[in-house]
Amino acid sequence: MTITLHGTNGITTDGITLGSTAIASTGAEINILDGVTATATELNLIDGVTSTTAELNILDGVTSTAAELNILDGVTSTAAELNLIDGGTARGTTAVADGDGFLTNDGGTMRMTSVDTLATYIGTKLAGGYWENLAEVTLGGSAVAQINITLPSGYDVHKLDIVFPRNASGNVTKEFYLMNAGGSAQNTQYTMQSLYGGSGSAGVGTGTATNSVGNRLTGHGGTGANDYSFITMEIKDANSSSLRTKYFHQGSDFGAAYLAQPTVVLGGGMQITAGTVASLRFFNTGGVNFIQESGCYYRLYGHNYS
Repeated sequence: MTITLHGTNGITTDGITLGSTAIASTGAEINILDGVTATATELNLIDGVTSTTAELNILDGVTSTAAELNILDGVTSTAAELNLIDGGTARGTTAVADGDGFLTNDGGTMRMTSVDTLATYIGTKLAGGYWENLAEVTLGGSAVAQINITLPSGYDVHKLDIVFPRNASGNVTKEFYLMNAGGSAQNTQYTMQSLYGGSGSAGVGTGTATNSVGNRLTGHGGTGANDYSFITMEIKDANSSSLRTKYFHQGSDFGAAYLAQPTVVLGGGMQITAGTVASLRFFNTGGVNFIQESGCYYRLYGHNYS
């Protein structure tokens, strides 16, 4: 049986036809619209949506309010970027650098912070079991008579790796002073021992550092293209005013015009009277300058036991 309303449009036992288009929705599906209060403008927002039924069904059971959903207004993240939050397993190879940010859950609130902040936090949890990188400085930008390196406060031990620029002239040794906060050398306040040697030559240095004799670091480095010096040293209790500062060092150099061979130097020393050491001053004997050249640097680290 067919009931005809207004000509060719009608309701049949097989369904509803509007114009030439058959309505395939079930009664249950049409009943979903019962109670909908959306305006035509609001419904028109759906015009052009290309989501599949499966994608739209993801919203089934969502309890977010309009205000909560409106937070998404203006979001420019791609699906790939949002999927990183949803347990994504993709891993990139982009290097992490200072200033980069990462997302953290702060008691239920998502916040962006920097990797620098993370590094500081991790440092507080390692109980002093690592070296903190304090400085990386290029040397040799210009000819200088001395190299001064500040020892930051707050560390039980400082560690220094340094590649020195070559000497401007002569075959001279490299030495250093412990400096106080006022910039004065503690020239008569510590004793030292050093052992140095190369093939066919060796020696032992001992005594108290004076205005003309610092703590010896190297053999007689030269001025040739390969006459470089490398030193590593550790300084204990430099920041303490009540504990005597101790140090030891080791290194090697090459002086073509002197021994034409590498020289190895081991040494150490300590203060006679306790006093805070604020910096180290490195120099060549005889007032000879360090030359201007590339490839020279120092790296300074700090360490705590507690």
